[in-house]
Amino acid sequence: MPLLTSPPLRTAVHDLRSRAWCGLVVLSAITGATTSEARAVIQAFRGSTGPVKGVTVDEMRWVLYQSGFRPGPEVWFDEEDAGPTLAAWLRSRTPAQRQQTYVVMLNLVRARRYRGARRSLHWAAVHADSFVDSQTKGRPVAIGKAPHRREPVMAVFPVWKEPVLGGTCRAADGRPIPRLESCF
Repeated sequence: MPLLTSPPLRTAVHDLRSRAWCGLVVLSAITGATTSEARAVIQAFRGSTGPVKGVTVDEMRWVLYQSGFRPGPEVWFDEEDAGPTLAAWLRSRTPAQRQQTYVVMLNLVRARRYRGARRSLHWAAVHADSFVDSQTKGRPVAIGKAPHRREPVMAVFPVWKEPVLGGTCRAADGRPIPRLESCF
């Protein structure tokens, strides 16, 4: 049995009255939490009760970690416009990577409504042949129907789910130990 597993993408649960922002939708689709729960964790991380419209890499990783997921190392591409397009990155994945869940940061500077802006970052999640972001209304869609396929990828990182056996962690000798952060 593998120590870490790759979580499938779920339909995001958007329960806020505000717009469904991409970072909150991706967190909901991966963790199964609602967007209001993801927002509350980000607000606690920031020490603020203000609105959450944008999510930083650190905030994304923190919410995943607090939800029992383990974000892997980030892969950053050198220049904002020099990264592969989403379509090229999807094609370049190995068979093993195709079964892994990834968080993808896109640069939407090429999109028509963002022309003139230096950059506009956008979060998406990919697992196997499924894609989720706010443009899909939080629903997993086939990769072939994914929006933003021509936009450059700025960064990606894998996400694993840590299994919890019987609700408690166990030491090497089998005795239960309190669950603090990790059952490694």
